[in-house]
Amino acid sequence: MISSRIAAGIDYTHREDGDLCRRSECVAFATIPLGFRTNNRTNFFDYTLDANVAATYALTPALRATTTVGLQYFQSLFDRNGASASDLPPNATTVSSGAIPSVSESSDESKTLGAFIEQQFALRQRLFVTAALRRDDNSAFGADFSAVYYPKLGVSYVISEESFFPRPAWLNNLRLRGALGASGTQPNVTDAIRFFTPTTASVDAVDRGAIVFSAIGNPTLKPERATELELGFDASALRNRLSVDFTYYRKRTRDALIARIVAPSAGAATTRFENLGSVQNTGIEMLLSAQVLDRPTFGWDLTLTAATNHNKILELGVPPIIGTTVQQREGFPIDGWWQRPYTYSDANGNGIIEASEIVVEDSAAYIGPSIPTREITVITGFDLFRRRFRVTGLFDHKGGRYQLNGTERIRCESRLNCDGLVDPTASFERQARVVALRETAARTQYGFIERADFWRFRELAITYNMPPGMARMMRANSGTVTLAARNLFLSSDYTGLDPESAYFSGNTGIQSDFQTAPPPTFWTLRVNFGF
Repeated sequence: MISSRIAAGIDYTHREDGDLCRRSECVAFATIPLGFRTNNRTNFFDYTLDANVAATYALTPALRATTTVGLQYFQSLFDRNGASASDLPPNATTVSSGAIPSVSESSDESKTLGAFIEQQFALRQRLFVTAALRRDDNSAFGADFSAVYYPKLGVSYVISEESFFPRPAWLNNLRLRGALGASGTQPNVTDAIRFFTPTTASVDAVDRGAIVFSAIGNPTLKPERATELELGFDASALRNRLSVDFTYYRKRTRDALIARIVAPSAGAATTRFENLGSVQNTGIEMLLSAQVLDRPTFGWDLTLTAATNHNKILELGVPPIIGTTVQQREGFPIDGWWQRPYTYSDANGNGIIEASEIVVEDSAAYIGPSIPTREITVITGFDLFRRRFRVTGLFDHKGGRYQLNGTERIRCESRLNCDGLVDPTASFERQARVVALRETAARTQYGFIERADFWRFRELAITYNMPPGMARMMRANSGTVTLAARNLFLSSDYTGLDPESAYFSGNTGIQSDFQTAPPPTFWTLRVNFGF
């Protein structure tokens, strides 16, 4: 049997962003009170093509095979232009009315062309083997690198169907599985390109358009390559009322994209991306689903998901990358928090920690990862009153990571209004972190990098399923009403407002708490009708 499929499409999004602050109505900071107006317009185009042909055939009465070949094409286009102006006249609201205008324009385009072949074998519908090879070419690769190949191999075995397997009465099904494969992460659009940046130059006292050498590029740049091993099992038991999926994985990424410092004599940017490092991730993923009670008038179901992840830099390819609070070092996690630790004691017994009572270490020490090492989600649901009402609750946990409490740090360091500074009854711990930050030569932020573990009652929803007669009053076949609340309760030892009160620094993915609002608690009411 031969089957084929072709899917093609275009996704288009247009976005307009505007900001207006009238003259004398803005905050009193720098030139902002003079007023400003911005207007940015952005277009996003995504083109996709996915085509494949599959042939299924029998090799023997017990062995069937499927061969699939396919082609995929993806193109993304980002196009933006913007205008802004400051120093607005009274009551003015347009960009053209500002005394100091500014314009900007940018565009990015990315293309990927991939082809693959996949071979599957099924023996007695119990043992399944899949082997595949994929070839990708991307516009972000260096000019001297043509394409990358990704192989994979997967095995799945329903061992519980074998006569030799001693299956107990309570076990319905057991499948063992394993997979080994490769994947990749593409460079950013311009990482491999040698390009120039436009500027304005004064020639004979006249402003002229000019360009400056901006990036030296890398013609051999290629994608990061990840090889991952997965081992696990799927099982169902107790008349299929309980199911468990478990996976262990080990992933190693080679040719990691590292911004390497180049000599200033290159005459351009001081860094360029090169394929230098390697990183290892290990962890487990588990899904447990249970139908605890199943009665005509009452039901209770429970779903638990849990995952762990521990990453480590195996090779960096460059000297350690040392930032203010974050470092990249071999043998430690990516984006780990580092600061100079200290010890303290109230030596004179006056109840106040002073600079002379703080001892700061000579060098920075590793504090912990900035990315959670474990995540747990619990979802439970109850069907009540002959299943006319359903109540569901979702609980969320993230742990194992640390976060910089930047809001409290700036309150203590610059705004002089944190309790560790102004309240003599504040704990020694809070006093010490302020003194270590403000009154020691190291100015260490060690005390403001805190564990950010939390449990949150993420969502509560109550759904009412309308009787058929009530739905027909609305000329509908069915109807539901759902009242839901989100972010109801938080349990955490984090001293800031909320461990999720955070922003992400640039494109690094590092989460920090700096003058940002926590997730709000909000309620929604939703009515659905099916016709």
